[in-house]
Amino acid sequence: MLATEVGIQNFAIVWKWTTNNVDLVNDNVVTISKELDNFWRKGVNENAYYNSNAKHDKLEYFPNISFFIKAKSVEDVKTKLNELTVDKKGIAFYQIFSVGNLWLEIKYNTIDEKGLTKSYVTVSKTIKKPTEALVNKQTDEIMKLWNAGKIENVYFDIEGTQTENSKEDFVFYANANTEKEARALCESLPFFKK
Repeated sequence: MLATEVGIQNFAIVWKWTTNNVDLVNDNVVTISKELDNFWRKGVNENAYYNSNAKHDKLEYFPNISFFIKAKSVEDVKTKLNELTVDKKGIAFYQIFSVGNLWLEIKYNTIDEKGLTKSYVTVSKTIKKPTEALVNKQTDEIMKLWNAGKIENVYFDIEGTQTENSKEDFVFYANANTEKEARALCESLPFFKK
């Protein structure tokens, strides 16, 4: 699996529509889908999310899509993404966020038992070096939330909690019914409280 190779990192990719030409998208949607499916089959991307009810950057009935890609560098990511029809034809542009490594995957059984909710992406960056005790508390709380199915697909950059770098320290999806509920979950964590 690509994620276990030395030097591989994870990058969050967020697409934004650059066209309002629905026919252009319709004419290329099958090709775009095949290209992304090919990425998935090769183990290049993972954990794709879509928002069909987006209030921003919405194009007709097409969902907004984001996913994580495994690569050695930002340049490697750009090389892969620039080959996609969606980029080559100016249908959408992408933003890249370095997010460290996948730590905790989705717990399907727990989420199935709890019931489906919306997923809210949460991004945290430490602003000062935490103590070891605080790191342990943060880890314990994240594990509790993950075991309860309240968060999923946690990406973590241990280096970022110790030094300033360009990566986001914690990225995870909060399973909640509302944005307010997702914010409350994030604000309950020790890093936020301190």
